Amino acid sequence: RGHAWIRAALARAEHQRRTAPPEPVWRIPLQIELPAVGVSWHVSARETGGPQVTVHTTGLDRLELAGRICEAQGCRAALARWLVRQAHTHLLPQLQAVSRQTGLRYTRVSVRRQKTRWGSCSRAGAVSLNARLLFLPPHLVAYVLVHELCHTVELSHATAFWRLVQRHCPDYGRRRIELR
Repeated sequence: RGHAWIRAALARAEHQRRTAPPEPVWRIPLQIELPAVGVSWHVSARETGGPQVTVHTTGLDRLELAGRICEAQGCRAALARWLVRQAHTHLLPQLQAVSRQTGLRYTRVSVRRQKTRWGSCSRAGAVSLNARLLFLPPHLVAYVLVHELCHTVELSHATAFWRLVQRHCPDYGRRRIELR
């Protein structure tokens, strides 16, 4: 009886694999918009003999990918590194400003590209921010910064934590729903 269930499950999985739509082909974006900081860039690409793809700013609103741009993985990695640099440039000063405004102190900050979290805070007060915050509107970024800084005082999502968040972001409930 158990074998029949396993065979049926494997058959369903194989059917889903065969009938699933193909992965979309990744292409270099023509434009990158970062609503969190109100900037956008027109993107161009230039194939060069370089071993690695790099991203260069060629003007106030222009980015150029250069290198082996025929390799999607290299282009994606270069853009990911560029996004993390942008996050360091823009999000860290915002976190410092919110920390000063709220009086909530952190010990250090890092920027990563997490898949499931906008940010996190350790027991030691180390804040980690997701570089993808740059793709959100400013009011949602502000909420995430307040949320993580409140974790420097209250680690859990208990009532005291949400009271603290509300003190610094009165409409946090609306922003929290919008963020989801």
